Amino acid sequence: MKKLYAGSISADHKYYYIIDSNCELTDSLYDWSLTNLRIGYISNDRALTISTVSDYCAHWIEVFFSEIPPVLDDCERALALNINVPSGKLRIDSVYWYNEIFINISPCCYIVYILAYNLGKHPDPYIEDLLELEDDELEHRLDLERYKIVLVPGKTNNEGVIKGSKYLPDCVFDEE
Repeated sequence: MKKLYAGSISADHKYYYIIDSNCELTDSLYDWSLTNLRIGYISNDRALTISTVSDYCAHWIEVFFSEIPPVLDDCERALALNINVPSGKLRIDSVYWYNEIFINISPCCYIVYILAYNLGKHPDPYIEDLLELEDDELEHRLDLERYKIVLVPGKTNNEGVIKGSKYLPDCVFDEE
């Protein structure tokens, strides 16, 4: 596996995007129906919206390129989703975060494996401390919610959760 990026991302309103850089964020990427909230993602051909459990929180993410699927042994939950990146530039972004991540990759279709660790783990007294952590501090906080994103060329016919619970923890969303 080749590491393409490592750093923090803010999960404003409990989600972030993985998107082809030439793709516009459309209303379909905000379609948080109860079903989408519970499964924790929305996908279309060129964009993914990934839900986190902790809200208004900085999360450590690592992005890798690999020719083969990642080993899932140590993650709590894993997704496999398709994305087409014809621009050759992947963007990772969130709603109110003004520090987009751009990653140059070969233009093609990818299976995006999203491995989640420590879902819902955050410090007490909750979020405030995490937003102020520098990247080098956040990277070493293995006890907090974090994500590994692995890009593998190709497409899968079995999109969705491939390890862990089909749904995010029930405590995350109210059914009002």
